Amino acid sequence: MKQKKDVGMRGMIKICKIILVPLLLLLPLIVYAEKSDKKLPLTLEADVSTHIENAFDYYFGDGVEINKAESFKWFMKAAEQGHPAAQYQVAMMYMDGEGVTEDSEIAFTWITRSAESGFAEAQDYLGDYYRLNDASKEGLSKTKKWYLKAAKQGYLDSQYKLARTYFGEKNYIDAVEWYFAAAEKGYDFAQYNLALMFQFGKGVKVNNAEAYYWYQNAANAGHLKSQYNLATMYLLGHGIKKDPIKAEIWFRKTAERGMPEGQMTLGSMYLSGDGVSKDEVKAYLWMKLAYDQGVDSDREQAFMDLKSGLSDLVVAEGEKLAMECVKLKYKNCY
Repeated sequence: MKQKKDVGMRGMIKICKIILVPLLLLLPLIVYAEKSDKKLPLTLEADVSTHIENAFDYYFGDGVEINKAESFKWFMKAAEQGHPAAQYQVAMMYMDGEGVTEDSEIAFTWITRSAESGFAEAQDYLGDYYRLNDASKEGLSKTKKWYLKAAKQGYLDSQYKLARTYFGEKNYIDAVEWYFAAAEKGYDFAQYNLALMFQFGKGVKVNNAEAYYWYQNAANAGHLKSQYNLATMYLLGHGIKKDPIKAEIWFRKTAERGMPEGQMTLGSMYLSGDGVSKDEVKAYLWMKLAYDQGVDSDREQAFMDLKSGLSDLVVAEGEKLAMECVKLKYKNCY
């Protein structure tokens, strides 16, 4: 059994190498091509290939004992030959003290070199660094500079962060541009924010149909707030034909994920019989669950008003079901 386990591990290592090594080798060639029509010398390319393979062998223990120091040595050889991904790996190993003495200053130097060589992940890292550590005007400029470089390469995280940065400056037009860039590639947080822009007319004209479209995309990807907003649009008929039955489906999804607002709204639907059969016990159940998690003053008052208007028998049954539902972590509740 042990032998099979070892073979499986070696197989996993080989899969990692098959995926990662060619990718790491391809990245500097792409960056180089953007800067010049010239090709890397074949000997240099071969050397870098060997360095990267050796680095991964020692990092993952493929055919040799895991040796992070030896892995670092080979990554450094590739980094010194200008390989952007290797430069970034060297930076991370310095940052974590992996195979080398931890040194954040040297790490930052290598991250910067990698970013300047065009490696998107390093550029995104620098954008994060300046956003979190430098609130000055110059810091904001550097934040946008590095996010923009990575965003233009299609790096989704940077596209989203750049959009949020523009939004924070109230530059809604550019925010919409980059939310859209990430949203059309399936980035659910960008889809949610783009939907908000259309719903409230930030950087674009108010368009509830577009808002519905992007909420739906994000909701299908599992974005919680998008699921709630989509349910609300079905309930009110904003951007789509009013459909209380579909509203109930989406509110239930949020309720079962523990969202108090979704639980409260689902409870109110059972109270009114909108989209579901009227049921005071289920109304109490869901509104009680929301109340126990903490809701705003209006929803709190709505629950208290509901409780005061129900019979003791209904309240007792609702309390019982609520306790059972908590044990089930809101899944498959009534």
